[in-house]
Amino acid sequence: MNHLAAVAAPQTFHPETDITACTWQVVGLYDSPQEAETAAQSYIAAMPSDAAKEAGYLIADTTTENHPPLVQKLIARAKTEQQGAQA
Repeated sequence: MNHLAAVAAPQTFHPETDITACTWQVVGLYDSPQEAETAAQSYIAAMPSDAAKEAGYLIADTTTENHPPLVQKLIARAKTEQQGAQA
């Protein structure tokens, strides 16, 4: 499973700056980028409609090096969660 799916889930809207604060939720690790994208889109579709409109997602190849620090942390979290689920 070499493809991470993660979703930026909206938490709080700050109208004074027109910014929505989000938290990154790891959806999982998948065999193909298409599976990862489908999983991320399904995760967003299950959100309340207001949140879904503001949500975003990323798909990352976990075998590629030199990801930005945020993506590295999400990959590490996904791998830890996967190991915990297998235990």
